[in-house]
Amino acid sequence: MAGTSGGYYNSRCSLPSAWETRVTGIRNQSAIQYLKVDGLRVRYVGPGEDDTQAATIRSNYPLPADVPLFYFEVTVLDRGQEGYIGVGLCTDSVLLTRLPGWDPHSYGYHADDGHAFAGSGTGRPYGPGYGVGDVIGVLYDRSSRTISYFKNGLPLGPAFPDVAESAPLYPCVGLRTRGEEVVVNFGSAGPSAEPFRTDLAALRATFQRHVLSSIRNTKLPLLATPTPAPAAPPPSFGAAASSPSPLAASPSPATTSAAGLTGAAAAGAATASAAGTGSSTAASVVGSSSRPLLPHLLYDYLVHQRYAGTAAAVARDMLRGQPALGEAELSDMRLRGAVSEAVAGGDVDGALELLQLHTQYAQVLADRPSLDFRLRLQRFVEMVGAATTAAAAAAAAGESAAAAGSAGPGAGANGSASGSAATAAAAMEVSSASAPTPTSTPAAAPHVTNGATSSAAAAAGTATAVAHRGGVASTSAGATGEGAVTAGGSGQAPTTRDILAYGTQELWGRCRTPADRDLLTDALSLLAFHDPAASPAGYLLRPAHRAALAEELDGALLAAAGRPPHSALERLFQQAACCVAELKRGDHPQALALPDPRVLVLEPPPALSAALAAPPGNLAAEVGAGSAGAGAAAAASGTESMSM
Repeated sequence: MAGTSGGYYNSRCSLPSAWETRVTGIRNQSAIQYLKVDGLRVRYVGPGEDDTQAATIRSNYPLPADVPLFYFEVTVLDRGQEGYIGVGLCTDSVLLTRLPGWDPHSYGYHADDGHAFAGSGTGRPYGPGYGVGDVIGVLYDRSSRTISYFKNGLPLGPAFPDVAESAPLYPCVGLRTRGEEVVVNFGSAGPSAEPFRTDLAALRATFQRHVLSSIRNTKLPLLATPTPAPAAPPPSFGAAASSPSPLAASPSPATTSAAGLTGAAAAGAATASAAGTGSSTAASVVGSSSRPLLPHLLYDYLVHQRYAGTAAAVARDMLRGQPALGEAELSDMRLRGAVSEAVAGGDVDGALELLQLHTQYAQVLADRPSLDFRLRLQRFVEMVGAATTAAAAAAAAGESAAAAGSAGPGAGANGSASGSAATAAAAMEVSSASAPTPTSTPAAAPHVTNGATSSAAAAAGTATAVAHRGGVASTSAGATGEGAVTAGGSGQAPTTRDILAYGTQELWGRCRTPADRDLLTDALSLLAFHDPAASPAGYLLRPAHRAALAEELDGALLAAAGRPPHSALERLFQQAACCVAELKRGDHPQALALPDPRVLVLEPPPALSAALAAPPGNLAAEVGAGSAGAGAAAAASGTESMSM
């Protein structure tokens, strides 16, 4: 079915939007003949002499499976002779010659006596009766399979708990005596759309708070039992002998279950327990059969992210007995940090030089040709950005000189302006057929590095952050291959000829996969724009792209050292996100109420923060406030409108 977005709901399913008059079966067709349908209005025009002449009408589509809370309202326009009106839900197998709730798979709240009917002609007391002008709201909570009602915005409480229906449910109304007339509001968008009497946003917030509280109160095993490391672990899961982290082994995958969010939490807990399995050293550190899991997860994450000082503090204060990081581990962390900072800052040359100077990482790129290609492609992109920046600066200088010359002696000013224009043209060496002189500066200018400085720092074994200077980083033969394009130490920006020569020498032969070819096409397209950063391929010049490339390279360095590319905490988070996504894909109602886990962790909106901090509550109690008390209040209010 086609998806529907608009009004109160966003769904991939078609939403109830009108009454369905096309029915099958002689008895159903005779029932529809007793009704006059005008858009969303329904009026009873049959004889209305006895119960056999009742008529019910369903919506055109059932309740959507991917909407955890569905709500609609029915307003009584005329109670007719007796006011035998019923509002509720039913499956498409129910005969339409009966009022809602009289037959199995049918549920209704009746106006004449306020009784609730569920598959029986004998109802039970539920709420007050209702008449002309009253607005009856129907809320279906898919998570608890509960049907609740509202009268004029006031909750009446759950009417039908644990509605166990395998077939889809349809909104429905039933009429029995002449003159009865109602109009429905399905919450659809449009110029004639009416707002709900009940605050649906508040209901959704309550539902989300309930889901978050249930997740927060789920007990997880926060003690992990370490097991000895296998004698010969697979290469991709092996832990380095010098690794300081007791969580160096990857967690075993846990089965994702769509049985509920509790199942997802259990799967995450299983993964957490699996993440605790590491080397035999970990067991000896704690010296017992179990150990607190969270401090080790935090410590492992800090080591992965190269926060040496914080990791040392955690080890000292929370992991007593954890050996301090050795000089080899600290040196490795500093090296990875320098390489990552260089790539994230646009200095690919500096990163390549650092890798070449350390034998343990010399083969990292050779073993990963696609990563090697993308690093060199980023070098090409940074050259384009540097050339564009230099040309724009030269053009601006020429314009400034020309403006100054127009107010002074003609000869000197003209000479200055001409010289500036020539400088701008020489900076790019482009013709109108290749790349016109840009008129704007790219959003992200490249960061550059003094190769000698970074080499000296790396040779000293400290791998400190590389120093920066103007121009483009020099490229050594060892880093980029024989005959590589070199900007030199003068700080001069590369020309278009230099850029194309570098692409021919360093990229063409390394472009082997379709994905690499697509990236190369995007990179080459930058040359066709005055402002490459604003072009469709401008993402290559943005900090987010550089950061992702730096993170991938850091993961490759960790893998080369025999450690997982991601920390155990990150892997647990990724599994939690995957569990939520799979549950949403299966239309699990609680999961549908949750935002992306990354939003919860990184940037929770104020409403979500408040929901996370709120004490656990019962959705039925919060929404219904107890059927008896709410029903009494509604009865006392009569037909007076009341908003939540």
